[in-house]
Amino acid sequence: MIASLEYRSIPALLWRRSPKLLSAALLCGLLAGLAYSVAIPLLLHGLNVQGAATQAGASDNRFHSYFALCLFILISRSASLILVNNIVKDVTADLRIGLSKRINSLRVSDIEQIGMARLVNMLVDDIGAISTSAISIPMIGVALVTLLGIVGYLLYLDLRVALIVIAAIGCGAFVYKYAMGASEERLKSARALRDDVQEGVRGLIFGASELKLNSQKSAAFIEDAIARPEKEAAKHNKIADAIIHSAGTFGDLLSFLVIGLVAFVVPRFFTISMVTIYGAIIAIFYIIGPLANIMHAIPTLLRGQVSLDRLKALGSYAAEEPQTGVVPASFSTIRLQAVRYDYPNANKAALLPTSLTLRRGEILFIVGGNGSGKSTLSKILSLLYVPPEGTVYFDECPITRNNIAQARDQIGIVLSNYHLFAKLYGAEQGEQAASVQRLLELLELDQHIRFEGTSFSSTQLSDGQRRRLALLLAILDDKEVYVFDEWAADQDPRFKEIFYRHLLQDFKIRNRFIVVITHDDRYFHCADRVVTMEDGAVLSDELPPRSASLAAVRQA
Repeated sequence: MIASLEYRSIPALLWRRSPKLLSAALLCGLLAGLAYSVAIPLLLHGLNVQGAATQAGASDNRFHSYFALCLFILISRSASLILVNNIVKDVTADLRIGLSKRINSLRVSDIEQIGMARLVNMLVDDIGAISTSAISIPMIGVALVTLLGIVGYLLYLDLRVALIVIAAIGCGAFVYKYAMGASEERLKSARALRDDVQEGVRGLIFGASELKLNSQKSAAFIEDAIARPEKEAAKHNKIADAIIHSAGTFGDLLSFLVIGLVAFVVPRFFTISMVTIYGAIIAIFYIIGPLANIMHAIPTLLRGQVSLDRLKALGSYAAEEPQTGVVPASFSTIRLQAVRYDYPNANKAALLPTSLTLRRGEILFIVGGNGSGKSTLSKILSLLYVPPEGTVYFDECPITRNNIAQARDQIGIVLSNYHLFAKLYGAEQGEQAASVQRLLELLELDQHIRFEGTSFSSTQLSDGQRRRLALLLAILDDKEVYVFDEWAADQDPRFKEIFYRHLLQDFKIRNRFIVVITHDDRYFHCADRVVTMEDGAVLSDELPPRSASLAAVRQA
């Protein structure tokens, strides 16, 4: 579990990353705030509001003191901001790396359920919002200390005036608190709609060809998938900002109302010197700045907290933590015992209780129509899905959460929705150059891409070429078990021949487990067994028609 999921607030994240630096930053902010609050009495004293004659030397000393105070504020406040900024940069990197590791630890089924749009927004928007809000923390600290210092000065000047100011601040805080509460739900709704917009943008990019060929569909898609959620998000943000800005404006007017009370009302009911009134008015004017800083920073903090809550929501998904369990170093069978699988919110089971045995050196074809369960079965065989019922065995060793990671290391797969990595991660420089070049030539990719060091020069290929490159990468992994999901679907006849008659037979000679999901019935004779699926169940498990006689000869 990443660190961010363990904390309820952004300051807790900063404290965990570097308590010493954060303490130093807060101390610098505290000193800057105190210096700000000292500036008012020092300025008033320098102006000599009592009208007494001031000697030139004394005036110079006051100027030097005031200049030194300004320099101190510059240094201390800058130090506070720089220190916090450095911590925030580290926290942002930690969050993004930690969140990436967290996503990597999730089950494939959970990643599919969460969706790419939401995860991308977490990595980009949410972590960015947390970073921005964290930067505002030292500014809030400086403003709070300044505010307390000026209130202390008002208490020194006149208790009655100070109580009026304190009451006004309390009233403003009360209104602002409820304004923040009212806007928080709007901000959460707007943030959730951003996931819908992200999903729409994904469709806009990956479905560009389909949209380009149907203007009516394109317009409807833009309106429904992007414009509508974007407008709804903007509406929620507008309302939230209107509430926040109204509360901020109320706070500003409250300050001027207090100034009016001190200037025009208080002298009518209480005996108070003009020096005190002038000092109080200047102090109240000085309060407006820190109050404005706090009010402007709170919405940023609120948005950051909303984003942090979204990251913490990943904690509801169980992580597949690395375990020390083992699987047999050599196994001759893979067995499914009464395995069942259901997709969330589905009306029926994707795979009914199924028992099936795979044997080493055997080529197994899985066939069936759309929705028959063949792809679900392939993901269970490849251990990408963990069945809630039933067990997968390597020989007599059950695959559990304690050894599933070790078992997966034995499996290679080319999915229908595969992803191409342009680099051979984990390989040494030039380690597999000869094998890669041989496969590039065999799959006729050598004229389109080059292999340099540990990377391919490009993955910008046609669909058929990309699928051949995915097959090449799977072969390089040299696994014990291979699962191919409709690999030959978009290949021309020549490469289908290479795949079915040569590559699969090569895997067989090397005594691997081979599972192929296919519709190419003209190549069924290349299989040792054909499993037919329908409505999530195995309908038949038999020898292919053309290989039955050959199998009988082998048995004899």
